[in-house]
Amino acid sequence: MRRLFRPLLAALLVACVPAAATAEDALASHAAALKRMELRFMMRGAQRRAERYRARRRGKVARTASPPAAASTAGLRLRPAPRREPPDPPPGRPPLGAAGKPATGPAAVIDRIVNLRAGDAPSAAQSEVSVGVHGNLLVAAWNDGEGFEDGSSTQGFGYSTDGGATWVDGGSPPTTGGIRLWNSDPQIAVNPQTGAFYFSALCEPTPFTNGIGVVKGTFVDGRLVWGTPRLVVSGADAGVVFDKEWLAVDSASGRLYLSYSRFTVLGGRLLTNRIEFSRNPSDNLLPWSAPLVLSSPGDAGRVQGPRIEVGPAGEVWATWVAVGTRDLDYLRVRRGVADGTFWESEVTAVSLYSNFGSGAPGFNRGLGITFPGLAVDRSEGSHRGRVFLTWNESLDFYDDRLGTSGTVAESEANDSPATATPFTLGSTLTGAIATVNDFDYWRFDGTQGETIICELDSLTSPTLDASFRLFCSDGATRLAFCETGAGGLNDAAGLIVFTLPSTGTYTLRVASLNPDPGTPAGVGGYRIHTGIDVPGGERARDHRDVFTACSDDGLHWNEPERVNQEPPRYDDWLPEVAVTPSGDVFASWYDWRDAPAGLCAGASMTYVTRSTDHGDSWPDGVAVSSALSDWTGTTSNLAPNEGDYNTLFADPEGVYALWGDGRNPDPDVYMARIAIAGVAALRSTHARPDLARITWRVAQGAIPTATVYRRADVGGWVALGPIAPGADGLLVAEDATVTAGAHYHYRLGLADGMGETFSEEVPVDVPLTAGPALTLAGVRPNPADREIWVSFALPGSAPASLELLDVAGRRVTGRTVSGAGTQTLEVLGGARLPTGIYLVRLTQDGQHAATRVSVVR
Repeated sequence: MRRLFRPLLAALLVACVPAAATAEDALASHAAALKRMELRFMMRGAQRRAERYRARRRGKVARTASPPAAASTAGLRLRPAPRREPPDPPPGRPPLGAAGKPATGPAAVIDRIVNLRAGDAPSAAQSEVSVGVHGNLLVAAWNDGEGFEDGSSTQGFGYSTDGGATWVDGGSPPTTGGIRLWNSDPQIAVNPQTGAFYFSALCEPTPFTNGIGVVKGTFVDGRLVWGTPRLVVSGADAGVVFDKEWLAVDSASGRLYLSYSRFTVLGGRLLTNRIEFSRNPSDNLLPWSAPLVLSSPGDAGRVQGPRIEVGPAGEVWATWVAVGTRDLDYLRVRRGVADGTFWESEVTAVSLYSNFGSGAPGFNRGLGITFPGLAVDRSEGSHRGRVFLTWNESLDFYDDRLGTSGTVAESEANDSPATATPFTLGSTLTGAIATVNDFDYWRFDGTQGETIICELDSLTSPTLDASFRLFCSDGATRLAFCETGAGGLNDAAGLIVFTLPSTGTYTLRVASLNPDPGTPAGVGGYRIHTGIDVPGGERARDHRDVFTACSDDGLHWNEPERVNQEPPRYDDWLPEVAVTPSGDVFASWYDWRDAPAGLCAGASMTYVTRSTDHGDSWPDGVAVSSALSDWTGTTSNLAPNEGDYNTLFADPEGVYALWGDGRNPDPDVYMARIAIAGVAALRSTHARPDLARITWRVAQGAIPTATVYRRADVGGWVALGPIAPGADGLLVAEDATVTAGAHYHYRLGLADGMGETFSEEVPVDVPLTAGPALTLAGVRPNPADREIWVSFALPGSAPASLELLDVAGRRVTGRTVSGAGTQTLEVLGGARLPTGIYLVRLTQDGQHAATRVSVVR
């Protein structure tokens, strides 16, 4: 009886398992499959290079100094644009070209091309750009597809000596010092103290090794002159592949720092990877240090996209993305001290959902990118040392159930948008690619704001490397592209998550993609599970929004703030972040809101925005590009055509945005300089019953004119009029319309290329009468650090002495003051005092007043 009871009891328990638990298990299994796909995609770039290196070692692909135009040797370094695609632009669709204009943007910003197009082969692309700025000297570097045409390096550079108004295209960096070719991932760093520029990139020291090199450049008689490159790290192709290096320089010490991804290879396959770090204390004159591993063992094989920056105290900040195991991914952060010789424990700054399946509209690499941007506040403001991250992220598509509304089989012939097989979102689609020339189109009706999810697997077709695309209602504009890769047997292999910008009919297409010679024909069956996302209160509102997060200590991070402010149905892609010397934070990104309606938000502009509250909030951005990039109508011999990143650089007088641009027949590098207003610092205030005088000094940059604003205790800000600095650099505002006994606030409005910013508010108390008493009204802040502001009142116009004394009564600093009435002055003048107790003493006509102030560090 007991033997019969046990099986019966087990059967009853199984039957009683809640349906919700079963559904939860299914979601968990599905999430695991998606993470396996994401890891494959993250590794793909390095994996393809490892496969090509292996083929080259076996003699299957030859590399010549000047390969013929039709040769496929370009794929040895960067993956070229897919070969099995329809003509570009597709028949019947005229290119948009330079006809597109931005809907918004500051008139003062002018964008201009950086690279020289003359002499380039058709489709030779320039994108994925980095820049450094030192006064009027600029150096930029980019991926350059011209190298695929003549067998040279696929890295280009240019320089400007007039603030970016005109550029000299310098060709490729020097291939000396043990470097045979420069390949990918260009970086420019600049030392603002010395004006030295540094270029780094992936390289090939020999035909059978790869590595990372760095070369120093200086300007001599208006011309950029490179030194001798030096290898940071290198290794045999059979055992290692390096990727995604990032370079930074410490302006105080001159030390160079570099982070990168290292992939371990065996038999042409990637086994694992990690983030490493190296340092050079000798201005690149001596060998670089041995690598130090930054990423944790628990993240081995799951990390990519490192960035590195230097803080104002010489601390080194590093960040990278780590793919999670369930649904979320993570931005890891570490801080290095003692010149990067000691690193504090890893911190998870942000968790996010990565839209890894496809990039922005027209992106020609079949995957998405979620690499972090990194910047540090080096200003003298209250948030000096604050660290900023930026990234793009998606809503949560892991918790949506797909393919729950039945199965639809393809109906031949469905080889064009006009003959596409119709279906309803929520269906499971089945089809087969019979030949490498077979196209399968599917058609559905969608509603503006819906986020569709389409997941493809190749069933039992191990050779089917599918090109999986989403098209606009015109059947031609490319909105999303995922390359599945071969061998995704009955598992998640391709993913498109996309928020529809308008209501209409859209098209999916499945085709065979076999970019490598000798690869078996990619044919076979496939299945697509489709559905619509059910919003669940995620941070991102659609398939990609841009966010920032910041921290004052690297341990505690604020809640992320969304940067882009357009309606939630447009892509936002490849953000960058920079901090000006005044402490304003800028962000840039590819934005898609300005495309004509007929293109389904399929053309981009570059947008920039500024946060004036240290990243706590972001106003809507403005377009700094003057023409739309129609990536569908742009041909490129580089993948990625839009780059894996763009660049944003800030100095005291401007912010420089550079990006890959698609307004011309093939991608080019464009730049825009956004002029920023100088910084006005309060010098003093003086008030008597009939007058308030506020004096500012130009602390940084240039201030041609400013507008004085006043606010009473009741009411808003009122403009009093413009003022300009005198020869002494002081801006003096005198307000004779004050009321005796009233309390006011004053500020300056400073106009620049992004609008108007404001100086800090200055409180002024207007005395009721001149008053007979000598008074020290207060000291702020107390305790103090960099500044000590003293408010006081003088009964008469005789000169008075304002002094700061130490505990022994010794005079530390002081100044002579005069003028009857109340005043506020800063007494340190930038001096850095030791921690301790100090005395502020005011003396006039034999009368004294004193108060204490503490200085802390």
